[in-house]
Amino acid sequence: MKKSYLLVSLIILSAGCSVVNTTNSNLDVKNKDVKINLKNTQITGQVNYPEKFNTKASQDDISTKSTISIIIPADKANANTTVAVGLTDENGRFKINPNTSFIPQDGDIYILEASKRLGGENNYVLTLKTFIKWTNLGWTSITGGNVYINTKTTALAILSGYNSTLLTPNETISKLTVVSDKITSTDINANIKIKDIEDANLLVISALNDSKDPTEKINYINNKLDYVSVDTSRATFNGK
Repeated sequence: MKKSYLLVSLIILSAGCSVVNTTNSNLDVKNKDVKINLKNTQITGQVNYPEKFNTKASQDDISTKSTISIIIPADKANANTTVAVGLTDENGRFKINPNTSFIPQDGDIYILEASKRLGGENNYVLTLKTFIKWTNLGWTSITGGNVYINTKTTALAILSGYNSTLLTPNETISKLTVVSDKITSTDINANIKIKDIEDANLLVISALNDSKDPTEKINYINNKLDYVSVDTSRATFNGK
């Protein structure tokens, strides 16, 4: 009889509980409406502003405590939603640990944006950005597995943002090589060559040197990028 009671008890226990193996860092656990992300989605990187920065703010002021945001691209559901944020240290380095509700799928691409406001009212927010891609093994970016945000990654992101048929975000991934903070460009496709990258990069630098946000002031005019340094919204015209 004792053996029968023991067998019944074991059956009841096994029916009422389950064991979840959490040793796999890429495991998603679903329980009705609850989904827990156990992937290691931490992202680390470096923000590099131009070496010769003519803006009124010093490079140290800008590099320290810039806000780093992971943003859903405009062509996806919940577009332009910020899903995680972090801050840079005094050297422009950052580390973001998204919470467990952030569950990227293999091949998903996000915008990684660095922003810093200069001074008080009527001053611009300086913005640099890159694209990052989740591969289920970790993050990669425009500069590959070593994630940098700089003027050239910003130039490529702006080029793609204005005309994704010429340059998709996915085509930018791992297209810039960074060695000792030196950036090497390469032709990306039949439409975007090294010269296009260099020209766009100069526009980004020009905007930053004017203490302007390159993502706001660089426009796509006559099938090419152009930096509008004059704030036309404040222009006036007097005459008869």
